[in-house]
Amino acid sequence: MDELELIKNYLRIDPDNTDDDIQLSGLIEAARLYISNSTGITYDTHNELHALCTKLLVAHWYSDRSIVGQSSLSEYPHSISALLNHLELSNPGESL
Repeated sequence: MDELELIKNYLRIDPDNTDDDIQLSGLIEAARLYISNSTGITYDTHNELHALCTKLLVAHWYSDRSIVGQSSLSEYPHSISALLNHLELSNPGESL
């Protein structure tokens, strides 16, 4: 199963519904870059923590498409922030 299919499954989007596939693919790529840039580690497609963080970020961005959300612009849900922090601390010294 490719990453788009995994994300659609996570978001409970019917696999036959392709209306948002381009947007979801862009969010997946943005999440990968965000994880790498915010943690300083190389994104690993075989790392389940990276995959989970990608799903959480895509779900967050996909569900909140407004310019200004109800929460602070600089804060993500605790699960995303905690996971990003864990990824960063788990790989000290690794460079991009």
